[in-house]
Amino acid sequence: MEAVSTNGVLQDNIAAGRTVGTVGHLQVDNGQFKLRHFKLRHCEVIVMTVDSVIQTVLAKVGGGVPATKLVKLVYLVDYVHYQHFGEAVTGLEYQWDHYGPNAVQHRIVRVAEDLAEKHQLTYRKVDHWHGGATKYFGATPDSEIPTLSATAEMVLDDVVARYGKLSVKEITEVSKKTRPFKNASQYDMLTMEQSAPALGATADDVEAYNRDLAEHGVLTLEEVKREYGL
Repeated sequence: MEAVSTNGVLQDNIAAGRTVGTVGHLQVDNGQFKLRHFKLRHCEVIVMTVDSVIQTVLAKVGGGVPATKLVKLVYLVDYVHYQHFGEAVTGLEYQWDHYGPNAVQHRIVRVAEDLAEKHQLTYRKVDHWHGGATKYFGATPDSEIPTLSATAEMVLDDVVARYGKLSVKEITEVSKKTRPFKNASQYDMLTMEQSAPALGATADDVEAYNRDLAEHGVLTLEEVKREYGL
C-alpha cells in the first residue's frame, strides 16, 4: 500500500458520490498558480492559489508550524490529490532534497514569508546555539480559512488529520516513503502518478473500501506511526 493512501474523509466522500469531476487546467497569473473555474456535479471550483493552501493548512494544524513541516504537509496534499484526481492542488513542482520532497526554488517557504510580510501569517525565527535557525509560521488570530475546491478540501482535511500532529522528523520520514521521492535520484524532479483515480472507482471498489473501513476503521496517529515505523 502507498505510504499516504488516504483512509478517511476523502474515501467517505468518494463513496457518497460527492467527489466527481476533474481538476481544471492550470494557468499562471502574476507568478501565482491558479485553477480556472469549472463546475463539478455538486460544486464549482473557485480560483485557488498556493497562498490559500498554505493558509488553510496552518489554520487547521494550529500553533506555530515549522517551515519543514509546512512544506511536507503541502506536498502531501498535492501528492494525495494527484493520486486520486490527476492534478496537484497548488500546481507546484517538487524535487528530491536531503530533507525530503521540496518545492522547486523553496517556493512554499518563500510564499509563506511573503504572506508573513503582509501580516497574513504569523512568523517567528528561533536561532540555535549550534548554528542555523528554525522558521515557524502560523495562521493569524483573525484570519479566515480560504475556500478551496471540494476535492482539495477533503484531501487537505484528511492529510491534516493523519499527519498534522507528527513531528518534523516523523512527517519527513513519511514524505520520503512516497513513490515520487523513492523513484527519484538525488536532486531530480519528482514525478507524480494518478495511482488511485477516484473517478474510476467501481461499485466493487466502493464495497471493498466500506468493508475495509468497517473492519479496520480510520487509522489513529499511533497506528500511523507503527505502520511506518515512526
